Amino acid sequence: MVSDISMGNPNLMTAVDTSVLKKSMDTNEALMNELIEGMEGVSQASAPQVSSSSGLDIYA
Repeated sequence: MVSDISMGNPNLMTAVDTSVLKKSMDTNEALMNELIEGMEGVSQASAPQVSSSSGLDIYA
């Protein structure tokens, strides 16, 4: 079915593919930004534990 559409109107398929690709890239960028923010938050939260000078450090 897809081949029928692309044979009939390749410009339409190109437009659809480009739109899907753009949306996918935007989604990936948003997810990557959330991941980076999350990792920064975790590293800041765990920094006091890492720099702790006590003899026994317990990590949950």
